[in-house]
Amino acid sequence: MSRRLVMCTLPVLLLLGPLLAADAAAQTTYRWLDKSGKVHYSDQPPPPDIGSVDEKRLGKSSVIETSGPGYATRTAAANFPVTLYTSADCQDDCKLARDFLTRRRIPYSEKVIRNSDDAEAYKRATGATDVFVPSLSVGSQFQRGFLDSAWSALLDNAGYPGAR
Repeated sequence: MSRRLVMCTLPVLLLLGPLLAADAAAQTTYRWLDKSGKVHYSDQPPPPDIGSVDEKRLGKSSVIETSGPGYATRTAAANFPVTLYTSADCQDDCKLARDFLTRRRIPYSEKVIRNSDDAEAYKRATGATDVFVPSLSVGSQFQRGFLDSAWSALLDNAGYPGAR
């Protein structure tokens, strides 16, 4: 009876083995420097106070996946979401603002102010008394008008990586 059980399970194990191995290989590896300059490697994310982290995602084909946002960007976006406020009649300045966020690879949502309800929602969200676009909120921080240095400071303080 036990020999029959082994004979039946062996083909199943042979079929499932490569699938289980491929799943185990599809994982993320993190590399970071601690405050003393020591290099660490782990399959667990580093402590939140670590500034620079290299993240490698190994897939089934063992090709390193780096197309998505990195660890620092994902962490900053989770803690300090970015919202760009624009309007339909804002052309040049709003394009500059979008291009700036795209260049820095910042994930953001855009809220277009089209009517008085949108304007009231903008005022409630930002604490502003009037509408001024483009404007940017990063977490609870807010900046009226596009100013490269001010927007960079907001994003840098929130932990977003700098322009590449």
